[in-house]
Amino acid sequence: MTDDINDTQKHLERVNRSGFPLQIGLEYLLQKNPGRRHWHSLVSEYPWNYEESKTNGFIDLVIEDIHQVGIMVIECKRVRDTEWIFLIPPGEESRTHTNAWVSWKKSPEARRIFDWHDIQTEPNSPEAAFCIVAGQDAKSRPMLEKVASQLIDATEALAREEMQIYQLHGKEFWSARTYFPTIITTAELKVCKFDLAKIDIDNGDLLDAEFVTVPFLRFRKAFSIRASKLLSAGNIAHVSTASERTVYVVNSSSFESFLSQWDLPVNSLNSLR
Repeated sequence: MTDDINDTQKHLERVNRSGFPLQIGLEYLLQKNPGRRHWHSLVSEYPWNYEESKTNGFIDLVIEDIHQVGIMVIECKRVRDTEWIFLIPPGEESRTHTNAWVSWKKSPEARRIFDWHDIQTEPNSPEAAFCIVAGQDAKSRPMLEKVASQLIDATEALAREEMQIYQLHGKEFWSARTYFPTIITTAELKVCKFDLAKIDIDNGDLLDAEFVTVPFLRFRKAFSIRASKLLSAGNIAHVSTASERTVYVVNSSSFESFLSQWDLPVNSLNSLR
């Protein structure tokens, strides 16, 4: 009997290290009562291939809001006893702008919108470009940047594939489809609020800061440079700005709350050209 218990525990530890239980649990959460959250699961373990960056993989979970306008492309990251600390300089504590993929054609005469655009989404949250993860190898590419970059590729690949499906059936996006790369993690999310004057440039240390736990935030930066952006931009600053993307980062315990608060104001899309 003891051997059976030990074997079960050993197998459970192996299963839990995989991270799959978190992914399955989040999908089950939506299936239990999707109406209360105004979201439902579209598909899980969806294969994707992005030709421009020669990357591919599987999307953990794709969910859709009740209006069939908002689509979250989700990567699940199960970690243990870990904090992700995001540096928040003054002025970035509360943002609603989000860079997301938009597929839309307002009318038969209008130009099709089919690219990444800045739009406004609720709820507001802090926005960060820097994240510190304990135990991360300083010589390798930061873990969160790598995950976010692949997730952005997966999001664009999914949007392009969905467009192809619509076109094969002679349909058009008369109602907008907006795609949001989202990381759901068991890590505790902390923001580090600081005064720029508190940075000692002699030794590179931050002399003082305030650390606050948050349920979710926006992680935004130019994760990779697209070749198409080089043609349309005047200099590298323009290229960097045009290449910025937003990735939601949400603590798994706040997943339900985040979905219940999420909203895409109508006026946010009407300003797109």
